[in-house]
Amino acid sequence: MLFWKTLTAKLVSMGFEVSSYDECVANKVIEGRQCTSLWHVDDIKVSHIDSQVVSEVLGESEDEYGKEAPVTVSHG
Repeated sequence: MLFWKTLTAKLVSMGFEVSSYDECVANKVIEGRQCTSLWHVDDIKVSHIDSQVVSEVLGESEDEYGKEAPVTVSHG
């Protein structure tokens, strides 16, 4: 629950809006295209048509969550 609360607060501070249908999904329009972040337990998926935008969003998240151990990122 603590992870959900802190992640939600972080995404909202980044301009994302949490879905009213699923509280583990947040969306933001970046460069005219939708960016979606969704998470389950401690796994996060970020999608956007531009991979650079995904890297930037993950980079901001890593500042918060990479303190204890490095954040593992997979692209595909």
